[in-house]
Amino acid sequence: MSKQPMNSFAGKWALSTGASSGLGLEFADLLAAQKVNLVLAARRQESMEKLASDFRHKYGVDVLVEATDLASPGAASRLKCSLDARSLTVDILLNNAGYGLHGDLLETRSSAPRT
Repeated sequence: MSKQPMNSFAGKWALSTGASSGLGLEFADLLAAQKVNLVLAARRQESMEKLASDFRHKYGVDVLVEATDLASPGAASRLKCSLDARSLTVDILLNNAGYGLHGDLLETRSSAPRT
């Protein structure tokens, strides 16, 4: 019988922001493969629902979807309240939500959203 390292995170919950693509998605996939349950938080509801279904079927983990734009004022508090209402404790935070500005710095500064 081979000895494998015990995964101390299996069965715990990870919150992945920016989860619909990029690093947020990749980290979520890696954790799901280790049997970590997921909360996927991003703006794109439909794509996250498909990802959630894929993770459930591929890895057998629980997955919750929270469609939210974390750049919006109060969004993080609303997300926390939603998780609290489910009595869900997040054990791992993958904070990958963000946005980038393109163009000349002097032109984009004045029009950049302020949060």
